[in-house]
Amino acid sequence: MSSSPVGEKSESLDLFNEAFKAMGQDPDAIFATTSYDAAFMMALALEKAGGKKEGVADAMMEISSGEGEPIRPGEWQKAKELIAAGTQIDYKGAAGDHNFDEKKATFRAPTPYGRSAPTATKSSPKWNKLLRQESFF
Repeated sequence: MSSSPVGEKSESLDLFNEAFKAMGQDPDAIFATTSYDAAFMMALALEKAGGKKEGVADAMMEISSGEGEPIRPGEWQKAKELIAAGTQIDYKGAAGDHNFDEKKATFRAPTPYGRSAPTATKSSPKWNKLLRQESFF
């Protein structure tokens, strides 16, 4: 058994693959799904924070907490409308769920070896430094 960062089997992955292929791209390209998810989640968090960088970190936790109306890849307009209406959303990524927990970390599904690895932590020094950088936004 081998592993590649191209996404977990899901409706979200199917939607992403179809759209990416339609653009003439290879959806199996390494990190395509995770890169897309990172950019989409940042855009969702910026929208949720009203475009204010000071609110992005907290908004990131809110747009993918495992609770709320599911948002899948490509559903930007739906997400904007729900955010504007004050409705809780939950991003279901092309690479899988990226739900943040009470420790402000997001954990991937267990690997074939039974381990889970954190993919982001709001409270880490590197994350906080990145959020403070003007060029990041």
